[in-house]
Amino acid sequence: MPREPKLAESLKGIRVFNTHGLLTQFGDEEDITVEYLRSPSGLAGVGHPDRTEVWSVHPNKHLKPPTDFYETIHRKIFYGMRSKSLPQAKEFVADTLGITDLVPSPFGGYIPRHVLDKAKAAVKDLSGGE
Repeated sequence: MPREPKLAESLKGIRVFNTHGLLTQFGDEEDITVEYLRSPSGLAGVGHPDRTEVWSVHPNKHLKPPTDFYETIHRKIFYGMRSKSLPQAKEFVADTLGITDLVPSPFGGYIPRHVLDKAKAAVKDLSGGE
């Protein structure tokens, strides 16, 4: 299932600009996102290595709490290329958190299906059911 760029644009109308906003506005406390992040090209040894992060805007006993004053998310990191770290992260989410129905977020990464369904319903309500 591909990302939905039109949905991302529509969500801006209800002041949702990213996956963090989706989880904050439409997610439950136990909801997470799974997101693959590449290291900056050509900057080997600088910044962060390739990794997949499982993160939440809410406290979760299975995720590391924020460590700096500017961080707001709780996370667990799986290092490695996408082909290795993304399946590990999804397996962790299924086995540890019991979340098995992940779908692509319109902003990137994966979110629980019910979060996306709530967001789509809110956009539909805003547009008058079109």
